[in-house]
Amino acid sequence: VSRQTAAESFVVRAAAYGAYGDSCDGNDVFAVYAMTRKAVERARAGGGAALLEVRTYRRLGHAEHDGQAYVPSGEIEAWEAKDPILRFESRVLSRRWLLRRDLAAVVTRVEREVDAARAAAEASPLPRPEDALAEVMLGDRPAPHWTRAMTAPTSGRARP
Repeated sequence: VSRQTAAESFVVRAAAYGAYGDSCDGNDVFAVYAMTRKAVERARAGGGAALLEVRTYRRLGHAEHDGQAYVPSGEIEAWEAKDPILRFESRVLSRRWLLRRDLAAVVTRVEREVDAARAAAEASPLPRPEDALAEVMLGDRPAPHWTRAMTAPTSGRARP
């Protein structure tokens, strides 16, 4: 990130696009849910687009051939301790929101849903290349580009 921008956070770019911006710990499932819910509710109320920065860490390389020799020793292991799934499980179990057997049942159900969705996607025909150029529709007419639908920001801040 430090090689990409002088900003400490990408969320500061939201104002440049006239959008709402927010940021959270991407390894905290509950924080991600709360931030996303707020942005969705805001958008549904007519508040426009949002730029959401979900700060996390990619523990695997960019591709299978990426040996990650550029990663400092111990960095990946430090982030493994912050694994979002393990943190989620720990929280719901410690607060007794779920029992271990109930959590196992949820995991099994989700694995089945993911497997079924993957099978359906793999069995589906590829989209037509020309469909990539199609307009996004709002009912029976093209939706206006969100930047044109927003009012101008005031005092250097995106519209709340």
